[in-house]
Amino acid sequence: MILKRVALLGILLSTLLSLAGCNFLELVYYDRAKLSFIDKNKETRYVFLCKKGEDQTETNKRFDQARAFFEQQMSAIMEEYSTKIDSLIDAPDLKGEKLSVNIDQSISKLSKQSEQLALQLEKNYQCLLLDSIDLDDEGAENEPEMSNKNQSMGDNSKDDSNE
Repeated sequence: MILKRVALLGILLSTLLSLAGCNFLELVYYDRAKLSFIDKNKETRYVFLCKKGEDQTETNKRFDQARAFFEQQMSAIMEEYSTKIDSLIDAPDLKGEKLSVNIDQSISKLSKQSEQLALQLEKNYQCLLLDSIDLDDEGAENEPEMSNKNQSMGDNSKDDSNE
């Protein structure tokens, strides 16, 4: 079950990131703050570009709202597709090509939901997912903070993994 969730998360994230065109976004949205957080499982660092507020507090508030929405939506999407994939795999009448077609259809729907999530993040919070970085098995302790050399672009890291 965990392996399926990890695979689904990978598909979801790769879709979101391919839509974002990572490096291109940094060029287009050069005036945005780069903010990140480490997920609760300490497995992934998510990096966002968020519109700057009047001050850093306002920018952080926008980011925190986007983060909460992102985590809630990701959790719901993962739960939904984990259940769907499990039921497809366990279905006695689905084998071979028929199973593959059904899984492909589910992945296509997952991709569309990922697109909608990216659009909602931008529309509601003016934040774009820039990157997701897998952390090693030992967790966030070994993940270096984001480089300070991008400070002029408003690069900020938030490590809220202890929440």
